[in-house]
Amino acid sequence: MSQKRIKLRDVRSIKAKDMRIHPADLPTDHPLVLATKPYVDAIVALAQDDEDAKTLGTVDRPRTEAAVERIAAMPLEDRYTWRVVQMLRNALGDFDSWCITADLATLNEADKQRLRDALPPTRMIQLQKTYEALGVAFIPLEDNDAEMVDVPKDAPTQ
Repeated sequence: MSQKRIKLRDVRSIKAKDMRIHPADLPTDHPLVLATKPYVDAIVALAQDDEDAKTLGTVDRPRTEAAVERIAAMPLEDRYTWRVVQMLRNALGDFDSWCITADLATLNEADKQRLRDALPPTRMIQLQKTYEALGVAFIPLEDNDAEMVDVPKDAPTQ
């Protein structure tokens, strides 16, 4: 009987291209699936313990406690929050509002719509919740506080 060797990648090596597929469609040995498994297990355990509480009248949450202990034992670099923070850091590390303004001033309406569709308003809520959970002040800019950038009115559009 031959043994199949599975090569696992470090969670930190997961690339954006790996995120294009829904995790439910990935094989069980995929790094993204393995990285999220402790959290999925905790959610399932919580649901099972809640069901037991309703049907059996129990107050103990043994499955949930065990699942949370597994998460607590994980190093920071393997945790969900670390992946989110690293992705945000990488995504916004070279952010420049002038470049955004210049792009928007020169894109056609179809491309602008594609950008809006790619970044639904719920993402801003998720970003705000992440900052709040980390205890970091999230202060949205008021219109009058936004950096004003002059882009020529005759800038070419695609």
